[in-house]
Amino acid sequence: MNTKDNQRGINSVAKIEQAFLELLTTDLRNKITVKAICEIAQVNRTTFYAHFTDINDLVTHIQEKKQQEVVVMIDEILLPDLSNFVDAITKLFEFVANNRVFYAVYLNYHSGISLVDSQKLQTFSKLKMPQLSQSKQAREYRMNFFIAGLGAVIRQWIKNDCQESPVVMAQLIEAEYQIQSKS
Repeated sequence: MNTKDNQRGINSVAKIEQAFLELLTTDLRNKITVKAICEIAQVNRTTFYAHFTDINDLVTHIQEKKQQEVVVMIDEILLPDLSNFVDAITKLFEFVANNRVFYAVYLNYHSGISLVDSQKLQTFSKLKMPQLSQSKQAREYRMNFFIAGLGAVIRQWIKNDCQESPVVMAQLIEAEYQIQSKS
């Protein structure tokens, strides 16, 4: 039986995700149909609906999966040393470049990439980012400002076909926010 937790179900979900992302390169998100996804993924409609309620559910699933991948990546880089900020942001830009079709659409609906679940980035922001105030509320405002700004930069970078390298983009972010990477 093709269930969510067995290997066949996992493979079906991967095929469905890939088909959706493939369709994003040629179609607008609101024009993609379950039928088209199933044809490309070579799965039945019942298989699609066994895993997702509709296309919006699939989009939410992909968004959450990508967000979790980003959070884990950022935390792993910052875990040994919070001064690895530029390395973490460089990896983020590399990840976005490798997933640019998804992020080109995603960033049209969201202000930024959700990094607020990253414990290490929050710790980093408390220690490294210039603070107007040490209050929790002020840190939340500054983190939201940073994430929205980072999202706007990534959106423009994708619009410019990722012409600059991820390293150059990370250095731009570091300079803009006057973050001292190495203590």
